This record gives sequence, C-alpha cells and structure tokens, in this order.
Amino acid sequence: AGERVALLARIKELEAEVERLREEKNQNIGRAEVKQEGLDHFKVKLENAKEVENELEEENVRLRKDAKRSEGFAKMNQEVNGALMEKLADVKDERDDAIEAGEELHQRLQESQATSSLQEDLLQAAFGRDEQLCRELSNAITVPCMVFGCCGNRGSQRNFLPGCGHVVCYDCIKEDVKQP
Repeated sequence: AGERVALLARIKELEAEVERLREEKNQNIGRAEVKQEGLDHFKVKLENAKEVENELEEENVRLRKDAKRSEGFAKMNQEVNGALMEKLADVKDERDDAIEAGEELHQRLQESQATSSLQEDLLQAAFGRDEQLCRELSNAITVPCMVFGCCGNRGSQRNFLPGCGHVVCYDCIKEDVKQP
C-alpha cells in the first residue's frame, strides 16, 4: 500500500506537471498567435509598401519621359526662336534698306520738284518772248525726256510742252511727227 500511495502521489505530480505544461503550451500558443497576427499585419504593410514602391517607380518613369519630352520641346523652341530671330534681323535689315531707299526717293522727288519749279519759272519768264531762249533754258536744265522708250540722248534739245510742263527731247518730237 505504500507503493500505491507513492504511485498515486507520483501520478498527481505528473498530472500537475501535465496541467502546467498545458497552460504553458496554451500561453505559448497565445503568444504565437499574437506574433502571427503581428507577422500578418507586417506582411500586409510590406505588400502595401511594395504597391507604393511600384506606383512610385511608374511615376518616376512617367516623369522621366515627360522630362525628355520637355527637353525636346525646349530644344525645338530654341531652334525656332533662333530661326525667328534671324528672320527678324533680316526683316529689320530689309525695313532699314526700304526706309533708306524711301528717303533717297523722297530727296530725289524734292530735287525733281525744285527743278520742275525752276523750269516752270524760267519758262513762264521766257514764254512768249523768245522761243530760242526757251530752248536754251530747257537745254541748260538736264531733265530726262518723258517719252517711254527714249534713247535718253542728253545731247539733244529738250522742249517743255506747254500746259503740262513735261520735258520731251527734240529727237522724240521729230519721231512722233514722222509717224502717221
């Protein structure tokens, strides 16, 4: 019977040890479940981070493409602006040349008007007095013949047509009279 009591005591000790091990196992399972939940949560965060990383990489690729496109547009703009600046310089030069030519024409016109005015004054002074004097005055003033296609013979006599004051050389009047 002493052995039996000892065995029963040992069984009780073993049952207590089993119970303690069950509780420890349950605690370990609980801690493992908490750790698993933490790992699952971390896994979700990691997946989210990977998605964000992929989105950022796609955005980076898009931005690089946009930057290259912008560089292309900037280069094209520089080329176009350079061409426009050259064209503008050419147009300014042409404008300056045209202004210079216009000023020269204006000066010639003023000189021509002054000559015509002088011619008219001289003709009016001599008109009706001496035809020879009129010719001499008109020849003294070197105004080109107004007839289209005139050979421009400066040595021939010039004649002022009464009324309009046009200058016609003697050779052109002679030709005009010969034609029927």
